[in-house]
Amino acid sequence: MSRPWLAPARLGTGAVVLAALAVGQVVNTYLPENPQASRAFEREGVVGRPIEMRPFTVEVTDVEGAEQVQPQTGTSWASPGLVLVVTFTVTPSAEPRTVQWAELRSGSRTTAVTTFGQRGRLDCPVGVADLPSRCVATIESAPGALPGSRLALAPNLDDDRWDDVAVVDLGISRADVDAWRDAEPMVLPETGLVGAL
Repeated sequence: MSRPWLAPARLGTGAVVLAALAVGQVVNTYLPENPQASRAFEREGVVGRPIEMRPFTVEVTDVEGAEQVQPQTGTSWASPGLVLVVTFTVTPSAEPRTVQWAELRSGSRTTAVTTFGQRGRLDCPVGVADLPSRCVATIESAPGALPGSRLALAPNLDDDRWDDVAVVDLGISRADVDAWRDAEPMVLPETGLVGAL
């Protein structure tokens, strides 16, 4: 049985949908883009001071360096430059979360670090709400790039838009770098719940 009265209704609905799509395309084309609107909110801090973020509180507790480091398990790692070792704590605020991404920033140079990176390693186990976990970021760098550098720490590995990023001034001086170049090989600290270590 044919329903001729449905044809005009379908045609009208289709026309409204197409008109809405055309208006959306015009608005999207002519409105200015603002990439700053979705960029991460950076919370700045220094070594020894907690930085409160949405998913957790992070605090860099120690900054060291050496030409060679020895993990708790596995083989040692030597660098023609220096290996920066940053120890920090992460205290989840409500749900189990951790730092999944780190980036060493020095002037115009950046070195991103993930759990298994080529120029560094981020060892930060998922913690328990309200209990601090010790984490370690190891980053290979040219010695001249370290003075004045900062470390960015984020909860998301792939996409930090609309989220918090902690940016910590590491307080590294030229004298620190000179001392690290003459230092003995360093054993990396253990990671995990602070009270359990």
